[in-house]
Amino acid sequence: MIKKVLIMSASTGGGHNRAARAIKEELESRTIDNMSIECEIVDSLKLVNNTMDKVISRGYEKSALYTPKAYGSVYRFSETTIASKNEFKTNPLTSLMARKFKHLLNESTPDLIIGTHPFPMIALSTLKKNNNIHSLSRSESFYKSTKVDIPPMISVLTDYTTHSTWIQNEIDYYIVGHEYVKELLVYEGVDSEKVKAFGFDYITIDGNDFDELEKAFDAFHNSDKPFAIIMKTVKGKGVSYMENAVGWHGKAPNTEEYEIAMAELNEALAELEA
Repeated sequence: MIKKVLIMSASTGGGHNRAARAIKEELESRTIDNMSIECEIVDSLKLVNNTMDKVISRGYEKSALYTPKAYGSVYRFSETTIASKNEFKTNPLTSLMARKFKHLLNESTPDLIIGTHPFPMIALSTLKKNNNIHSLSRSESFYKSTKVDIPPMISVLTDYTTHSTWIQNEIDYYIVGHEYVKELLVYEGVDSEKVKAFGFDYITIDGNDFDELEKAFDAFHNSDKPFAIIMKTVKGKGVSYMENAVGWHGKAPNTEEYEIAMAELNEALAELEA
C-alpha cells in the first residue's frame, strides 16, 4: 500500500516549482504507518493548455522584470476591496482548471493535495465548494456533474506575505514560513488552528562586529529550526581607501595599495588580540 499525494504548482516564477520539488523529495523519503508516499507534481497551467502556460508564465516573468512598478500595482490592486478574496473563483482560468482537475482527481484518487501556487487551489476550492450543491444557476451548470472525492488540501504559501488569492474557505491547512505570516492570515479571518508556521529563525547583526557574531552563533546553537544570520556589513571594511568604495568590488589592488591595506588590517588585528 502507498499514500498518494498531488502537489499542485504553476510556472509563474521558479519558486513555486522549486518548493514543489523540495516537498516531493522530503515526503518520498518518509513513510506513514509503514506505507510509502508517492508524489506527483502537477503544473496546473500546462495541464490546462500549453499555450496558456507560455502566455501566462512568460508574461509574469517579463512584467516582473521589465515593468516592476506596473506589476506591483496590479498585485496591490488585487488586495483591494474591489477585488476581494474568493471572487477569483469565478474567473475563466480557474473555471477551466476545475474542469481539468475533476478528471485528474478521478483518475489519480490522491490521499492528499498540497498546493504551492494559489491558482490550482482556487480551482480545487471551487470544486470542493460546489461538491454538495444541488441547485445551481445556469452559468454554473458544469458543477452539476462535479461530484468528485476531494481529499484534504494544504496550501504552502511561497510568498513572503499573505495575498487574497491564497485565502480560500475550503483549504484545510496553511503552511507558512514565519509566525508573522500566520498572524496576517489570522487577521484576514483564517482560523489560527489551520495555520502552521515553520521556516527559519533569524537574527540581524552588524557583520563587522565580532561580539555580535558570537551572539549570533549562540542563538543558532539554541534554536531548533533552520537558522539564518543576516549580516549588515561595510564594503571594504578595515581598509581606509576601500571602505564603501564601489569601484573596489572585484578589483585587485596593485603592490603599493596591497601593502597599505595589509598594514591597516594587521594593525586592526593586533588591537583585537591585545
